Amino acid sequence: MVKEINKNKIYAEYFGSLETESLKIDYLRFNLKSYLHDSEIQNLAVYFRRLGFSSYKKERDKNKERTAIFNDKYSEVTFILYTTYHDGTHLEFAGKSANQLYFYIKSNKFNWNQLEKYGAFLRRIDTCYDRPQKSTDKVTNETFLEATIRHLKTNFPNNNLEYKRNRSGELIKVGHITNDKYYRVYLKGQCLRFEFEHKHRKTLNLYGNFLKTKQFRQLEQRISYEFLKQTQHLFRYSQETEKVEWLAQRLRPFQTIIGLAPAATTINIHYMDQCPMKKLQKQDLIRLFQLLAYLKSLDSYKIANLRSKFRQYQFPVREFLYFANPTTEVNQYQLGKTIDFFNSLEHNLVFKFLADKDYRMLVTIPEASATKVQNQWIAEVWVANEIFNYFEPFLFTDYFKQNKMTVDEFSVLFHIIQRFSVNNLRKDFDILRFYPSKLNGTRKKKIKDLFLRYIKKLQQEGKIQEQVLFPLQSESNPNRLINISDLNAQHLVEPFVIFEVLQVSFVE
Repeated sequence: MVKEINKNKIYAEYFGSLETESLKIDYLRFNLKSYLHDSEIQNLAVYFRRLGFSSYKKERDKNKERTAIFNDKYSEVTFILYTTYHDGTHLEFAGKSANQLYFYIKSNKFNWNQLEKYGAFLRRIDTCYDRPQKSTDKVTNETFLEATIRHLKTNFPNNNLEYKRNRSGELIKVGHITNDKYYRVYLKGQCLRFEFEHKHRKTLNLYGNFLKTKQFRQLEQRISYEFLKQTQHLFRYSQETEKVEWLAQRLRPFQTIIGLAPAATTINIHYMDQCPMKKLQKQDLIRLFQLLAYLKSLDSYKIANLRSKFRQYQFPVREFLYFANPTTEVNQYQLGKTIDFFNSLEHNLVFKFLADKDYRMLVTIPEASATKVQNQWIAEVWVANEIFNYFEPFLFTDYFKQNKMTVDEFSVLFHIIQRFSVNNLRKDFDILRFYPSKLNGTRKKKIKDLFLRYIKKLQQEGKIQEQVLFPLQSESNPNRLINISDLNAQHLVEPFVIFEVLQVSFVE
């Protein structure tokens, strides 16, 4: 039976191996259905010794003291003789030892019969992501952890949360240790470690089956999926974004894949240079995004191979103008400007304002022109085939389709979208630097009101968080965080920050 895929959901099949996702296994525990005798433990210890594991045993799970059986190897396995939550002996592999055992299993160097004869089943598996400290970091790990516990208490008040300091540094625990979903964030050397315990019984049964049947691709896809789903759940509304940008970069492409809105109402924009642009350059860049959205809506095209595969499109120029501005009647001036736009495309005049070099190379159009055929202007455009499968990160409602957009409306909206076109979930704004000081008070007030209008629209669409951060506290803004619904023009006299929300939905 073929599984029906819901395009609005993210599935495990969308993820890659643990190595691809920069994840690793940090803990493995197997439960045996029976209690082992000393001789049986000894036999297993001898087998693990041949694999390079020292062996230890301890009476109870919570005991720190353990007795060595063999302690002359680098990796370790611990036999736990009694637990309060499940009968039978447990085998525990922690840290690098867990990763080493998984390597042996995956490379077919581990004999499953050694455990299966005792009815072994997977009891727990931990996966983690290590985010290294960078010289460019503006926020310390300690500051991030302190902010994270405040964030979690606000957004998950019913969760069991713990924040403490141990010998290694700060540690955050989310959920009770006996829960199916138990998450930790802590310092590991020079890294900030995000760690998730997989303990859901049904999921572990699936993992165990994948292990025993050597379906490692499916296993790692599902492990990656579960880890990233839980991490996204906890950090979706974080306002200390620097340490979780790796998560945003991994999940942002899914916004385009899952199709959050009808294609005709959205434009996919990629990273735009933050450099100043002239009005005409801004208009051409938006028209380029609208053109790519329009081409994706067309079914009729030809495939040709130049140095790589390209699509050749032919369409009436007026049809594209109707798509880009459905509420505006096409006149000769608009038609002429659009014809000039097509004829200039192959000179790549506008592509230099795309910050992502890979994307810029894909969008580069080798041939584009508009010619008159029987009293009708026909555009011909060649576009790289790969662009239609490219993971464009920002999906925006095409506000530029409004009828008779004013100069200020266009400038404000373009400025917002340009500020969004950065990797960081944090988007910094300073309106006072946006407009020249010579503007009169009425015009400045109008521009601030336009900013508020678009910000509120973005929040209503779920693209940004509900609160705006004002990094500088003052008499006018005594509170660092203000709800968007409470914002007014007087608040915007200082720099402010809005936070992008990744619109992704995992299958439950």
